[in-house]
Amino acid sequence: MKTSTIKSKENAKEITYLISTIKTNKKVEIVNYKSDSKNNLIITLKNKSKENINANSLAIFKEGSKTGELIREKLNGLETKTFHLKTKINTKRKNILYIFEKQ
Repeated sequence: MKTSTIKSKENAKEITYLISTIKTNKKVEIVNYKSDSKNNLIITLKNKSKENINANSLAIFKEGSKTGELIREKLNGLETKTFHLKTKINTKRKNILYIFEKQ
């Protein structure tokens, strides 16, 4: 499966799994994040702007990993949505994830 190159502006933010603080972006706010029984990431994102964010325009990368996962659903303006991703989370140590917006 080929993935397109994703360039980041200055809006890449990191989240840490063990610290339950809300990190914000210009357009996207991370409301909640946790893992399921198989250590997959479940993340809730909120669109802070009134503009729609198209499908496949946000990607989440785990620090140290060369492959990320595209968010394949559209986020409408001011909408909150939960995504179930296949990114593995280690619950015993700090996990840093980066959110990139496709240019």
